[in-house]
Amino acid sequence: MKTRDEYGQERLINVNEISKLLGVGRTYFSQKIVPHTNFLEIAPPIRLYGNGAPKYQLKDVLKFIESRKEQAVAAC
Repeated sequence: MKTRDEYGQERLINVNEISKLLGVGRTYFSQKIVPHTNFLEIAPPIRLYGNGAPKYQLKDVLKFIESRKEQAVAAC
């Protein structure tokens, strides 16, 4: 998956896109994954506008997914 856009900038994605990547619902992501994992440490939110919805760098979200896969493998 490309983490940069056509202008060479890091791609920013929203919560809906993250939940699609993870294969979970938006509510499950917001209520279970964010508060009960280290998601915000690995992928801190970026607010483009003061009260706007947060965006996350795609590369950071992919790092989080990889770290969860490694934890799952280590637990087995």
